[in-house]
Amino acid sequence: MSKYCKELIISYINGDDLGNYSVDELENDKYFMMKVIEYSNDKEMYNLCSDSVKKDYEFVKYMVLKFKNDINFIKNVADYFLDNTDTDYERIELVIIMEELTKDIKYNVISEAIYSGKRVLFELSKVKDEEVKRSIGYGFLLIYDSYNHSEIILKHYAKKMIEEILSECDLEKILHERFRRPEDINSSGINNCMLSIVERCDSMLASFASAHLDVLIPFRERIVNIQKNWDRYISMDERKKYKDMLNKIYEYMEEVDSIFTETFLIYYIGKKLGIIEKIKQYDCISDEMYEYIVQELDDDSEDFVDQTLKTSAVDRTCYNTVYNILKTLIYENSKPEESISKKTNRCRVLKLDLNSKKEEGNK
Repeated sequence: MSKYCKELIISYINGDDLGNYSVDELENDKYFMMKVIEYSNDKEMYNLCSDSVKKDYEFVKYMVLKFKNDINFIKNVADYFLDNTDTDYERIELVIIMEELTKDIKYNVISEAIYSGKRVLFELSKVKDEEVKRSIGYGFLLIYDSYNHSEIILKHYAKKMIEEILSECDLEKILHERFRRPEDINSSGINNCMLSIVERCDSMLASFASAHLDVLIPFRERIVNIQKNWDRYISMDERKKYKDMLNKIYEYMEEVDSIFTETFLIYYIGKKLGIIEKIKQYDCISDEMYEYIVQELDDDSEDFVDQTLKTSAVDRTCYNTVYNILKTLIYENSKPEESISKKTNRCRVLKLDLNSKKEEGNK
């Protein structure tokens, strides 16, 4: 680019004598035309460029980014290039850039189609090769191997795969299983939480994301919302567990012939375990009925239970079964906090041809 002086650029713009250069020669040189456009800030200069320059990716990318506020113009520039290229990485990168700049559904559809094709290829590779199946995860190591020269592509696919992982897992449940309080997530670090979840599915992706934390930004709000709804989730989850527990006991008691009734066993054992108030809350019985049940659970009832358990194997089995169901519920609500490792492991990069002519023909 340095061989073109400012005077030559001005002469070209003004239509003056070009000395030793011809118009065709200059208009076929992407570097000169980029100089002209940079100096003049005139997008119409694009129309003077030769066809080969209009099909040059470096030039097209320059034009798109420079005039990104003129959506119609950059769409014309990009579409002409896309219609005339069969270079995989250039096509993917430009579509990603255009999708981000224009929010046009057309580029989103193209981008999704390309991504879906890659994902199908990854899954087929895992089926064919056991070693690949063990190592590939969601396939980011293959993306990295093919497109490590383009940070735009790597970050785009990283976000797509993280979106898949977080959508397929029950993120709210995972966080509640690992942390007792919402503020504990902040102590561990929101990014660290996401990296830990991603690492379970694709360690290469987690490694890349740990070095490019901006790919996690679009997903931070999900965890923040979970923190905001922490108590609500606990209440709903607790309600579900107690309802399931009560239904399980009622269904079990219908199948056994015991002297104990389900109501008596549930509240008797619940009192011993210290959860009788919770049982009453989720059993939806009236206050009058609850008071009646509590009055029945006196010292005489304990003697009655002890004597029955000593003399009847059926009733003993029934009692132990209900007891274990209720005890399991308590343990489920008292899980210890699980630490989240900050370490991410790098995968060995495997070779896979993602740029076959057949694949390009399907785009």
